[in-house]
Amino acid sequence: MKRKMKGDVEWFFPDAKRPFAYSTVATSDLIVSLYEQHGDLRLVYENLHIDENAKQIVSEYLKRGIYQINLR
Repeated sequence: MKRKMKGDVEWFFPDAKRPFAYSTVATSDLIVSLYEQHGDLRLVYENLHIDENAKQIVSEYLKRGIYQINLR
């Protein structure tokens, strides 16, 4: 039996096997767009004003000292 996903996009920490969060495609696109613009998750976090899920996801990376990520 296949496990049901909790969102459209899974978010992982580097070298993790399980996702720490899930989001919609729109939230993912927002994070990716801001990251491509700024190149640093600290600046992405500062520019997230409306999407609380996006803010939570970026915050989890920042708590672990991860400021650059591979978005592929």
